[in-house]
Amino acid sequence: MPRPFEPYADALRTAREIVRERAGAVVEAAVRADSQAFDEACNILVVRIAEAIVDAGEAGRGHGLGRGSEAA
Repeated sequence: MPRPFEPYADALRTAREIVRERAGAVVEAAVRADSQAFDEACNILVVRIAEAIVDAGEAGRGHGLGRGSEAA
């Protein structure tokens, strides 16, 4: 089974950390039934994860690996 290219594995670890950091804000807004705060917290969470994925993609291109390439 091929190993994932390291930056993508790093992006997954980073996404997990981001969820741990931001989950409290999402839960707090949900408990308060504050839809505006909930939407804002969710948006921040999604944007930070998306940034991690984009950064990993850019790192992958920097290593000459494109879609469908396998790491050794």
